[in-house]
Amino acid sequence: MWYVIPTKIGCEDSLCEWVKAYLDQRTYARCFVARYEEVRRKEGTAYIHIQKMFPGYLFLKTEYPEEVLEQLDQTSKVSALMSVGSGGKRELLPIQRGEEHFLERVLDNGLLKVSYVRKNAKGEIDCLIGPLEKYGDRIEQINLHNRRAVVKIPMLREEKAVKFSLWVDKDPQIDWIETEKKRREA
Repeated sequence: MWYVIPTKIGCEDSLCEWVKAYLDQRTYARCFVARYEEVRRKEGTAYIHIQKMFPGYLFLKTEYPEEVLEQLDQTSKVSALMSVGSGGKRELLPIQRGEEHFLERVLDNGLLKVSYVRKNAKGEIDCLIGPLEKYGDRIEQINLHNRRAVVKIPMLREEKAVKFSLWVDKDPQIDWIETEKKRREA
């Protein structure tokens, strides 16, 4: 099962590194900070900048949440990085099956990659490649100029607006997108 460890914003990477270095590896399967590729432009040229997808949260896959929490609580350095949950104690928050499914579908090794989008002459999307393709029917907003689309999904016990970054034909080529475009044209 997947859990989130609430932490102080800016401490996600430190806590993740500590978990990987010191936590008993038999008690967890995976630990990561979810990130996304944000498209920015400088002098008219698009480039990718990596950002944290859910600041203040670390994701952990474990079948032994009590053991993991006990190990985390035994170290003052880690306790200082973790947020206090309900009831005044630190906690691992289980994520729902649908949330886990969303993360598994859109993240590639903990990273939400850009999605390629193309509109036809009528202004309708006629090609969508990448993570957003799986949620194209749930797009709340799309802004090609700023290279982003927003999809609302239930995540971390509330409705979250998840930002998907967009890549278009006039941006520099990305190998995996070009490969997929050619595959679809064949």
